[in-house]
Amino acid sequence: MEDERNGGPRAPLADEGNVSKMPTCVSCAKPAYTTLARQFKVAGRIVVVLTIETDGTAGGIQLVKGVGFGLDEAAVEKVRQWRFNPALDKEGNPTAIRVTVEVSFRQL
Repeated sequence: MEDERNGGPRAPLADEGNVSKMPTCVSCAKPAYTTLARQFKVAGRIVVVLTIETDGTAGGIQLVKGVGFGLDEAAVEKVRQWRFNPALDKEGNPTAIRVTVEVSFRQL
């Protein structure tokens, strides 16, 4: 499979044991509710798979499970803006890695 961002091979999945340190979130703000979702009191979890690049940006974002009402798009757009400390390989060098992320929406 090819990565949609740079045309090269996809980064390995996080569970493949190829990293010494997993990425950590530096700036991961929650997405806002859409008006439609708020009106219908929609709650749920959106699941995306993404590549955390060596520079800490999120790329290659793929929606795995959505809830609709505009929340899927809001979540993907917000995840695209997230920034991370990248994963480190066994030599301590930044490495790109694919991870699964859940974004929860709950009505208060």
